[in-house]
This record gives sequence, C-alpha cells and structure tokens, in this order.
Amino acid sequence: GSPRGGTAAFNFADGVDTGTALAWNPNTDGDDGPEVDALAYYNNQIYLGGIFSTVNGEAINNVARVDLTTGTTVDTGWDPGPDGAVYAITIDTGHIFLGGAFNNVFGNPHKWVALVNNTDGQDSVWDPNLTIGVIDTVYALGISGTTALVGGDFNKVGGSPLHGFFAQFTFPQIAFTTTTGSGLESVTPVNIEISLDF
Repeated sequence: GSPRGGTAAFNFADGVDTGTALAWNPNTDGDDGPEVDALAYYNNQIYLGGIFSTVNGEAINNVARVDLTTGTTVDTGWDPGPDGAVYAITIDTGHIFLGGAFNNVFGNPHKWVALVNNTDGQDSVWDPNLTIGVIDTVYALGISGTTALVGGDFNKVGGSPLHGFFAQFTFPQIAFTTTTGSGLESVTPVNIEISLDF
C-alpha cells in the first residue's frame, strides 16, 4: 500500500472499483505520529482536525484547511491555532465550529469548543462556558440552521448543571428593517434598525 500520514481518500466501491486509494494526501505529522480525528467538507476544501503539528511540511497545529483535489495545498492564512486536540468539526454557511481538548483558539481562551470564521480562523466571542467533566473534551458537534449541538465530557454549561454531556445553543439571526438607502455621507442622516428572530 501507499504510505499516508493520517488521512486517505478512496474511490467508492461500485462493483468494478473496489475502493482504490487516491493520490490525495495532506501528509499530517506530529511528535507521536499523525492523528486525524475529524474531517469536514465546505466550499471545495477539506478541514482536518486532530493532533498534528505539520501538514505537508507547513507548520500548523491541530486543525488545517487543504484543497479538495490533491490535499497538498495547505491554506496557511487560515489558522485558528488551537493549543490542543481537535476531535470534531462542523460547518454550515461559513460558521466553523471546533470541538476538542483545547483551552485556547487564535490566542484567546476557549474551553473545548469555539466558533471561528472562514477567512483567517479568527475566533468569535461565543463561549458557552463549559465546566470541567472527567476528561474535559468535546467529542461531537452538529449544526442545524441557527442551532449548534455540542456533546462531550462536561458537566455544566454557563454554570447550570442541567446540561451535562450535551447542550444546544441557538444563535439569533439579525435582519435590517431597511435594506437600501442613499445620500451624501456628510449631510444625510440615517437610522439603522435591526430585528432579531426571537
């Protein structure tokens, strides 16, 4: 077999092709060997999460974005830089959620779960304030519309013991009541009204 560094892609087994390994190979590596625990697809790119320190020779820790075609082009401009393992990734319309065993993302405190942007990996201010469990890890994430689902080893969310091991969060949608306007910036006053969906 062909050597792979933690990930591989295959043709579908269809009765003719029994699942041939493709050339696609991001070639992750780390101190104890590569470990890829999460994969997600969005906008013709593959997101990898796990425990690694390089992807195709590029220094990038624990989460990376690579091209769909070969896996060899690493987007070094997108780098959330979690300081621990990433075990779950879920993406919907550019909202990228990371879950794992980290304490910081993009240099800012985030315990085990974070929301990052699709441009450079910058973290958002969203922080559900998960409280310590036994292993201190988020293993599963899901998203449906404006609801994010989080599962793992935590015993409180925001100080409430009602959400041990699983919680869901709803994000408000903001709409502008007036969507267009025109005038000279220096002389035309404007009122901006927004509405929330709850």
